[in-house]
Order: sequence, then structure tokens, then C-alpha cells
Amino acid sequence: MYANVTNVDEGHEIRYERQLKHPVEKVWRALTDPERLRAWLGRAEQLELSVGGAYEIHWENSDAVMDGTITELDPPRLLETDSSSHGRLRWELAPQGGGCELSLTVTMDAPDFLTKALAGWHLHIDVLESFLASGNRIDWEHDDWMADWERLHERYVELYGAEAGTTG
Repeated sequence: MYANVTNVDEGHEIRYERQLKHPVEKVWRALTDPERLRAWLGRAEQLELSVGGAYEIHWENSDAVMDGTITELDPPRLLETDSSSHGRLRWELAPQGGGCELSLTVTMDAPDFLTKALAGWHLHIDVLESFLASGNRIDWEHDDWMADWERLHERYVELYGAEAGTTG
């Protein structure tokens, strides 16, 4: 359930794997449709679904912006983006029974931000799962997501050390 971290030339490779009860096509729409993206991640200011296309998401729960380029695209199985602020994100979907396996690989070079990023992406995948199950958009203003993030962050500090992500 928790992410695995591997040291690579680019810094850290973080990998999440989840078994979802939803078909690939439904999860793909949540990753690529601006209205669905806003329900669990952020506001898509630019989303050009082509290799080389612009990809700009404004987080709903902070002032963070992920702007970058789509580097690989194979609908509805693969979406990879590269961003200076959030590293490389590789979303992969594979059919499994009536649902699918979701794999998210984040490659980033930010050792002082590692456990924060681990908790953040973990939380976003949790919120994605909740949205897929209920269809309800998270209310970043009122839902108690920060307590969930803090719990996850504490666990990732236990797993990867206090020196990773406690500053910055």
C-alpha cells in the first residue's frame, strides 16, 4: 500500500501500485478529463493530450502548480508528464478482472522534499479512489484531508528517515 522508493541517477523513483475496482476507461477519464481531474487533484489550465502537449494543473488544496509536457501517451493505458516542479510522473493502467491496476511512478530530484511528496501523492491516489467509488468531488476547504496527509507523512518519515522531507 505504501510507495517504494529507489535511488536513481535522476534522484528518487517513487512507485505506487493500487488495485482499483474500476475499469481502465473510467480511471483514464479521471486522469485526463479536466472536470474529473478537478474533483480529485486540481484545475487543468492546459491539457493537450498529445506527445509534446502542454500539461498544467493548479492544485486545489495549495498554491502549487504542476506545469510540464506530455512525454508519452498511449490512451487509455499510459500517460507520462515531465515537469520542473514535480518531476516525471508516469501513470500506467492495466486491466485486471473487472477493475484495473494503477501504477504511478514519480521520478524527482528533491531529497529534502521526499517524504512530503510521498505523503502528497499517496493522499491524491486515496482521493482518486474515493472519487471513483462515489463520484463526489473532494472539498479541499472543509474535508479533513490535512490530518490524513500528516498521518501519511509521519509513516513515510518512519519508513525513510527524518532527514528526508522535514525541511523546505
